[in-house]
Amino acid sequence: MAMIDPWRELRGNHLLASLNAHDARLIASRLKRTRWDGGERIDHDDPRFDYACFPETLVACMAVASQGRESGFLGMVGNEGMFGWQLPGAARSSKQYITIVAPGTALTISGRDLQSLCNAAPTLAQSLFRYVDMFLDQLQRTMLSHFCDPPSARLARWLLLLHDRIEGDDIEITHDQLASALHVRRATITDCLHIIEGELALECNRGRIRVRNRQLLEKHASNGYGDAERADCAPAMHLDA
Repeated sequence: MAMIDPWRELRGNHLLASLNAHDARLIASRLKRTRWDGGERIDHDDPRFDYACFPETLVACMAVASQGRESGFLGMVGNEGMFGWQLPGAARSSKQYITIVAPGTALTISGRDLQSLCNAAPTLAQSLFRYVDMFLDQLQRTMLSHFCDPPSARLARWLLLLHDRIEGDDIEITHDQLASALHVRRATITDCLHIIEGELALECNRGRIRVRNRQLLEKHASNGYGDAERADCAPAMHLDA
């Protein structure tokens, strides 16, 4: 794991790139780059839960499990933000877990070190908690979509969130993975994809979905995908060249 040069390496994560020069230097001295495989699951008792992770190319999803039942994915994080950061001494829920849905790299720092830096630099803490507020908004919109939108609109929204966080138009994901993410039957995913593909918004192959027409996909997602989702993936860039 290599140490990070702030002037070149932090640009891979939009949240880190939005930091002022002082905070960027401060956090870069503690960051290390790690690689994660697709399908990895980080449960509450995994030591990696004690780290804050700032994705560069990976995409992670948050979920909870209760009484042997899993919720489906509630929130998604890519290179726009961060996940993890178990505060030292804080109570840990045994129901939380994180799944890596797209493999790649992330810049990581221990929660203890990050807490220390935030105590020393209030502007760093403010920047990170602004993102937390945005992520909570995503969670609220996900719950609203779950209760109000038909499965096809929920699927379109989820594919748009993934599309925002990967390079190119090809999303490597299976029907089973989508069914798990949305907490629906696999047959429901298949039916919804046939409808959306028939409208020429997508091209579906085994284990891969290509976004052919993003505007049509957004139209299919309707009110489930809007300004808040787009804002999550486009923080202002402040890191000096």
